[in-house]
Amino acid sequence: RDSFDPESGAAAGIDMRRLLWVPCRNLDQVLRSTDLLLQGGGFGAVALDLSDLPEKAIHRVPLAVWFRFQRILENTPTVLLLIGRELTAKSAASVALRANLKASWQGLDSAPSHGLLLAHTHVDVEVLRVRHSQSRFPKVHHDVRLHSCS
Repeated sequence: RDSFDPESGAAAGIDMRRLLWVPCRNLDQVLRSTDLLLQGGGFGAVALDLSDLPEKAIHRVPLAVWFRFQRILENTPTVLLLIGRELTAKSAASVALRANLKASWQGLDSAPSHGLLLAHTHVDVEVLRVRHSQSRFPKVHHDVRLHSCS
C-alpha cells in the first residue's frame, strides 16, 4: 500500500534502474495492476506484497483470479511471487514456502528502538508444497550476516 522505501531498496542491492514499482492503495488496484503487468510480459519477476492488506479482503479474492495468473504465466520465464502472512493462491501456487526470520539487534540498552542497528538475521525457509514434484519437501537454511563497512 504505497510503502516502498527506494533508499532502503537501493541499499539492499536492488538495481533501481531495473525496478518498476506500482504503488497501490487497495487490493483491487493490486490485482488489476498485476493482471496488466503479466499480460504485457517482459518481466522476469513480479512481486505482490500483500502482507499489509486486510486478511478479510485477501480471503475474498476468488481462486479463479490466481488460476488466471497461473495460465498467463504458463510457458513464460516470469515468476509471480506473492508475499503475505498466509497462503494466498492455495492450489493455484506452483510452490508454497514459509519463511521464519530471526533478527539480532545491536545498540545501547538505553537507545530507543528506532536507534538500533540490525546485526544478524537468520532465515529458515520451509518448502510446504511443490506442485508436480516427487520431492519430500526439504528444509532449506540460509544464514544472512550483515557487516558494516568502515
